[in-house]
Amino acid sequence: MSLKLKIIRPGLFSTIQDHGRGSYRDWGIPSSGPMDPELARLANQLLGNPDKHPVLEFTLWGPVIELQGNGYISLTGGQLKAKLDHEPVPTGQVIPVSGAQTLSIGKLSQGCRGYLAVAGDWKLPHWLGSCSTAAQKPHQLTPGSLIKKGLVITVDQREPKFPESSLLGGLIEPTRPIRILAGPEYDLFSTENIRQLLGGTFSISSESNRMGY
Repeated sequence: MSLKLKIIRPGLFSTIQDHGRGSYRDWGIPSSGPMDPELARLANQLLGNPDKHPVLEFTLWGPVIELQGNGYISLTGGQLKAKLDHEPVPTGQVIPVSGAQTLSIGKLSQGCRGYLAVAGDWKLPHWLGSCSTAAQKPHQLTPGSLIKKGLVITVDQREPKFPESSLLGGLIEPTRPIRILAGPEYDLFSTENIRQLLGGTFSISSESNRMGY
């Protein structure tokens, strides 16, 4: 038994992400992986998937997907509006799917990214141990993971092992503190530089990427 995901509209910068490629940066290969690992992990945990399982990541505006078959999905993200056959569906919960249904994920009113997880095993080719969309030459390196109109993804279904208690717990926070540790060059900065670093407020701009921020 399988669930097929046919992409009707890809949304804004939608990609497949899993645990990424963590051992190849000395070769100049980015790690990839989800921009918000906690939300991606939560989407999988709701369905009993392993944490490193693939998810579909979308940015600011989600995709429209035709779901064909029977199975279970989950959505996480910042105040997103999603509908299954025109009926609103919640985030942070298990959503059953049967037959042929259309999932429409609209604009995120809070946060930048959302995640779609599916119970089961995604049938995608891997490159260097990961099916995450490659940052460079994705058409050549990870063609099956680049979300585009008409793409069909197959997920072999299994009965999910739902968690016994809620996994939601304040993951969506518009502002978070960042822990800073003094490294070997710390003393090279002026007192004013350190004051600005420790006392400032910073925002991730639209010019960032999953490595650069």
